[in-house]
Parts: sequence; structure tokens; C-alpha cells
Amino acid sequence: MLLAPAETPRAVIDRLNAESVKAMNAADIRERLTGLGGEPTSGSPEDAAAFLRREYEQWGQVVREAGIKAE
Repeated sequence: MLLAPAETPRAVIDRLNAESVKAMNAADIRERLTGLGGEPTSGSPEDAAAFLRREYEQWGQVVREAGIKAE
């Protein structure tokens, strides 16, 4: 997943996304990432934002229920 600052222009985000989708569809890159234990996927910036929201909610709940505190 690629991340960029919030103020990054949408045109730049769209270009980064298009190029990363192209890379994830390249057989050699998919093979290399899979060989390293990765799960190559691609999608829209909105898909990435939704994924991050779900992860934040899920792991935030785990941290709260476990009573984990930052030191």
C-alpha cells in the first residue's frame, strides 16, 4: 500500500494509483511479492482508505479490550 500526505493533489494520487496497479499486474512483480509471502493486490484510493478504516477499528478494539497502553 502506498500512502501520501493528505494534501496531495488528486491528480498525483490518481497517477500513483494507476502506476501501482500496472506494477501489481506485472507477472514478475506478482511472482516476486508472492515468493516473499505477500499478497499482491490493487484497487482504488477509496478501497485503500476503507481498508485502513477497518484495520484501525478492528485493532483499536483489540488494544482497548486488552488494556494495552503506550509507554
